[in-house]
Amino acid sequence: MYHRTDFPGRVVRQLLAPPADYQEVIKSYGTPRVIEKRLPPRVCLRFLANQQIVGLFLALLLGSYAFGLAPEILLLFVVCAILAVLFVRASLATYRDRQGNISIENDESSFVRSH
Repeated sequence: MYHRTDFPGRVVRQLLAPPADYQEVIKSYGTPRVIEKRLPPRVCLRFLANQQIVGLFLALLLGSYAFGLAPEILLLFVVCAILAVLFVRASLATYRDRQGNISIENDESSFVRSH
């Protein structure tokens, strides 16, 4: 799904880290060997380790507790907000790739001519 060029592919690219190449060095007896390896697209949760994100989530949790909201409601709100941001970012990427031009594809093979 990561390499697709349509809208679902763009959404998946918002969620996953790109493929990466790395080298593994094996230092056994003799000369070290270098093996090239490639990681596939993968989930990256590094942004959750940001202090601002953790502080924002704690502030939301304390605010929901102060207003008497259940933690499940807060979790549902956060997940919906994240999904909305992902879809907006994917839509903007689609819009930028098309450079604002709307194209209507005309498939002449679908028309049947009766002569």
